[in-house]
Amino acid sequence: MISSVYPQSQPQAVLVSRLLLVWGMLVVLLLSGLPAAAESPSLALTALNIRLSHRPVHPPEQLIRRSFLLPEIRAARALVGPSPQAAILEDDQRHRVAILSILDDGRIRADLLIDLDLIPYFPDLVSCARERECAYDRRPLTGGLACVAICLQRVLDPSAP
Repeated sequence: MISSVYPQSQPQAVLVSRLLLVWGMLVVLLLSGLPAAAESPSLALTALNIRLSHRPVHPPEQLIRRSFLLPEIRAARALVGPSPQAAILEDDQRHRVAILSILDDGRIRADLLIDLDLIPYFPDLVSCARERECAYDRRPLTGGLACVAICLQRVLDPSAP
């Protein structure tokens, strides 16, 4: 009985309008899912999260854009429990930006997974690590390598707490 209520042309118009609506929603969803780094590199560096790993994390060579040794920065070993061996800085969608690793000789290596020149940030990074006393802070969650990761997070995003 539905066909008697609506003329024959209206269901086709409704179908076309619904298809256009669905198509428009798909376009909006696809465009909103694009990374913000394509528009502005600084947007990708805001609100970075830090994850710690008690095992070394070695990203595949093809993902590493740049690798730096941080010779002037030391990280204390945890007083209780195992010390973190890696700190991963990533955004909320788990797009990794950098991985900090402690080498066997105690030096810290930063593997950058995005195109970013870390050299201009070195003075501020070293200054932050010295102010926070990362080389002597042995607390499990905020000391040692986590302390250095917090400094890198603050240097890359000055609005970070």
